[in-house]
Amino acid sequence: MKKLLIALLLAMLLSPLSLAQGKYGVFLKYVDSAPFILVNKQLLTLALVDKEGEPVVEYGIACAHNYGNKHKRGDHRTPEGIFPINEFLYAARIPHDFHDGKGPVKGAYGPWFLRLDVPGIRDIGIHGTHLPESIGSRATEGCIRLRNENILDLKSRVKLGTPVIITPDPLLDASWNDAEIIRAFAPEKGADIFISYSPRDISAAESLCRKLDSTGITYYMDRDGLDGGMDHPKVLAANILQCKVFLCICGENSAQDVFQQSAIAYAEAKKPADQIVRYEKEGDLSEDALIRSLIINNYVTAL
Repeated sequence: MKKLLIALLLAMLLSPLSLAQGKYGVFLKYVDSAPFILVNKQLLTLALVDKEGEPVVEYGIACAHNYGNKHKRGDHRTPEGIFPINEFLYAARIPHDFHDGKGPVKGAYGPWFLRLDVPGIRDIGIHGTHLPESIGSRATEGCIRLRNENILDLKSRVKLGTPVIITPDPLLDASWNDAEIIRAFAPEKGADIFISYSPRDISAAESLCRKLDSTGITYYMDRDGLDGGMDHPKVLAANILQCKVFLCICGENSAQDVFQQSAIAYAEAKKPADQIVRYEKEGDLSEDALIRSLIINNYVTAL
């Protein structure tokens, strides 16, 4: 009997679903076929993901000027959700007027336009560009923009009906119900510190993490916008609610980062002022001094 139970347990552990724990495995539950496309508006990346949750290829993108989900044509937002490709449109000769005084631009969409089936909005897709320097920025009217060589590569790998997941911008809303957020998304045990940072300050954040690792102080840091899949913003909110200290790595980059400012505003609305610590990465306070001050003020306890 014991051997049978062990065999059944091994079979469960080795099943395809349990093995599908690749980099983007959390998103497999949203689709019924693979490969699928994953667009991360926070990191400005597009990945083609296989059935194991691993990226086959990844590209940089540009997406819409404005943040949040698309509600209507002309709001300059990129939609959030799951939309299949429903048309391959040869776009090399299709012009577009950006209303910048230069008139219609031929080749604005690059060689191909992969139209997405977005309810109520027809002209959203993944396409190329005549402005490759715009990749890595919020620059479009709503579409997802790739370099021309990348749209050619992507088109060769997908088919009509391929699912496209576009993750939500991690904008936190103080009107969310705290109890519901904690019940649905909070970890079993909250971290000592929630580290808020701009991606441009990742080296400073990682350096601080290494110091914390040596003390035994626990922390939560969102490195790649994946936790919780399509519920990622609420996972961030739950971790902020559960942490003992909200620590913001501040500086010029943080002031310009919409997502970090959203997290700061949420923390300020939800936590006592003495549980919010601002760490100026260019300031006089060293990492060691910061950690000592957190311990002295009984915010956290080192091992």
